[in-house]
Amino acid sequence: MFIRVGEVLKELRKQCGISQEELAGLIDRSNLSRIERGKQAISRVQLEVYLDKLGYDITYFLHHALDDTEFRVYALRDELDNHMINFDYVKAKETIAKIEAFPHSDYFDKGPHLQFLLKNKAQLIMYEDPQEAYNMLREAIHLAIHDFDETLVESYLLARNDIEVITTLAITTHLLGDTDKAISIINSLANNIRSRGISTYEKARSLTLILYNLAVFLGSMKRYQEMLDVCDEAIIQGQENRCYGLLPMLIYNKAYSLFYLDQKSEVIVLLRDAYHTCRAFGHYEYANNIKAKAKENFNINL
Repeated sequence: MFIRVGEVLKELRKQCGISQEELAGLIDRSNLSRIERGKQAISRVQLEVYLDKLGYDITYFLHHALDDTEFRVYALRDELDNHMINFDYVKAKETIAKIEAFPHSDYFDKGPHLQFLLKNKAQLIMYEDPQEAYNMLREAIHLAIHDFDETLVESYLLARNDIEVITTLAITTHLLGDTDKAISIINSLANNIRSRGISTYEKARSLTLILYNLAVFLGSMKRYQEMLDVCDEAIIQGQENRCYGLLPMLIYNKAYSLFYLDQKSEVIVLLRDAYHTCRAFGHYEYANNIKAKAKENFNINL
């Protein structure tokens, strides 16, 4: 089984025109070479990262079974993901405590699992302690890219978790007051995603989130025309690829930029679209937030 996985991984890497040096990162090149030659087993998490970098989903290798411990590790990861997606931060912290008390703690002491844990811990504290969150995220990205440099983000071969870490790193940079640097990081990340040969849905999902944050940064700097352009690109990406989660907030941000560009005729229509879309998705807290912001910022009653 491992021989076939190694052979297929090697073939996919060559088809993408990527060297072993580019693909390696979380393990060294010599170990990757042994994996490709069938001389060394590859763990599920390593395989997931490598396939992600090559633009493939882990389901491509459904025959690559998890052992019992890995199954429990991924169950904990899924549990934490679900709590974070639902903004249930109390339960997220409880799951992190379970992860840190996991009997096989070495699973979360290194590599992609540690990177995943650090990213989530940083996201939980970034508004309370952005400096500590920033430090965690720097540690997280250095696990995958040992010589990480913010100015080279556009050139890196990134896995999905790397993208999420760098996005959150840009947010904490903004929270620490260096919005120009945050814009530079997130712009480079957007260009990286635009040029990647990955599936349309995953590209749209990542790019929509990145562009949403870029729009927020630009708005805080009163760069409203750029904000409008970014919102339009993100909305098109989301609509064309059925990535609807952020559409209400992107529509709100578009209305915000148009208001300050003195193009107010569309504003109330967009705000109503954002409000009712949130309600249609069952996101009543977001809907109420949009309603409050419309009154506070634009004196518009929805």
